[in-house]
Amino acid sequence: MKIIVIAGKAKGVGKTTLASYIIRNLKCRVGAVKTSIHDDPGDNIVTDDPDIINAEGTDTSIFVSSGADRVIYLASDDEHLHDSLDKAKGLIGNEDYLVIEGNRVLDYLKAALTIYIARKGVETKASAVRAKARADIIIDADDLFSILSKESTAKEIPFVVNIDHIPCYKAHLIAHALGMTIFRIGKIIDEQGIKVTHCQLGLF
Repeated sequence: MKIIVIAGKAKGVGKTTLASYIIRNLKCRVGAVKTSIHDDPGDNIVTDDPDIINAEGTDTSIFVSSGADRVIYLASDDEHLHDSLDKAKGLIGNEDYLVIEGNRVLDYLKAALTIYIARKGVETKASAVRAKARADIIIDADDLFSILSKESTAKEIPFVVNIDHIPCYKAHLIAHALGMTIFRIGKIIDEQGIKVTHCQLGLF
């Protein structure tokens, strides 16, 4: 199961919007986890209860409508987050992909792909500083909302590569997640002067 984490600078930058877009693009069996981190150790919950997941207006219901096969809501304090993540992954089962929305999860798991959403003019959360440092690519929130609001089905979300070199499998994963061709991803990576490693000859 490949894990994709969607992190962001602050609330309202489009993490749920991007996560739901990625779920639709993957076109396979996808699990999704919505995280809510708080300071009350007595208020932890990890659930796939349909009454909670499908509640109108929730981020989890958006994941369901986007095509996720399994959706989990996770609310946890920092101390118990690692155990809560293990429980959530157990409830997800054997999906092809697991899309997780949240910053602090990156302190406890290694993702196949981490996408960070930046936005000018908003205060940076402490967890966002660590998440940005771990991100593979960075997307600007204004670009994200502008592109996804267009009616055209052919969408290309600009991104900046945040690592010195990118493994070939990760380039493919970015292509699948963002609904772009691997050849277009290769061109964007090349334009940014990023080296692709472990790549079959002639892939790009």
